[in-house]
Amino acid sequence: MVSIKQLLTTSAITATLFITACVPQSPKEETQEVDIYAAFNEDRIEYADGTVEGEPEQDSEISEASPTFVKDQLKAIRLAYFKRQYVDAGDMAENLIRLDSQLAEAYYWLARVRLDQSDYYQAHEMASKGLSVIDPSDEALVRELERIQGISQMGN
Repeated sequence: MVSIKQLLTTSAITATLFITACVPQSPKEETQEVDIYAAFNEDRIEYADGTVEGEPEQDSEISEASPTFVKDQLKAIRLAYFKRQYVDAGDMAENLIRLDSQLAEAYYWLARVRLDQSDYYQAHEMASKGLSVIDPSDEALVRELERIQGISQMGN
């Protein structure tokens, strides 16, 4: 049998729980969830060091000749290349070369695209054109263009 003391204790606990549940709570700080799949987003590439490259936003004030436009186009080419969208990357690189035929990095990306498409002749041609217009102080790009030339010669 239940004693009065147990009944009062149970009623007190139940009332306390009910009141506590009804009292408005202060808002808790929202914790930021980490999206572990963010690197697989279709519109961007997220690197381990935290930098992110995405589709460039088109700004109406950017002209095709501006350095910002060229930089954004090179990012878009790089992004398409790493997504293995070789046709898009090749088309963008060709368009950029039409705008500025002295842009060695555009030749580099076009050479890489052609190399991955097994078009060794075009890869060699684009690497050679890139080397003809490159700033000699850009040693890394010079090395990469020479490397592409060598690989494309072996592929022929």
